[in-house]
Amino acid sequence: MFELAAQALAYSGVGLAILVAGYFVVDVLTPGHLGRQVAEGNANAAILVGATLVSLGLIEYFAIYFTGAGWSGLDDALLFGILGVVVQGIGFLVLAAISPGRFAATVMSDRFHPVSVVAASAQVGVALIVCASLT
Repeated sequence: MFELAAQALAYSGVGLAILVAGYFVVDVLTPGHLGRQVAEGNANAAILVGATLVSLGLIEYFAIYFTGAGWSGLDDALLFGILGVVVQGIGFLVLAAISPGRFAATVMSDRFHPVSVVAASAQVGVALIVCASLT
């Protein structure tokens, strides 16, 4: 029983670490401080952060589910989580490169802009691709 609890804590720790890493990657890729933007009521930043966390949660769910139980799957869950963070960062940069104007700055705008929904959708889309690659 204690062994299973320790494994659950370890997998949860890996999952939380992936969420934190993903948050910081998006924070680096956008101007300003995401946490401050969200705290100040910036809907665009909140939409992007929310989609990023949900997307990485999906990736970690699939990574844990498909790598098996026990200690042997923990390193795979970590590896696939890191892969998800990297691929989502790349996806964000690609979307910024093909979008007209200053994409990242628009996402951080004080007024709601539809580009935040596009950025959020891209995060979820990339996550689904990574999830499918794990099956």
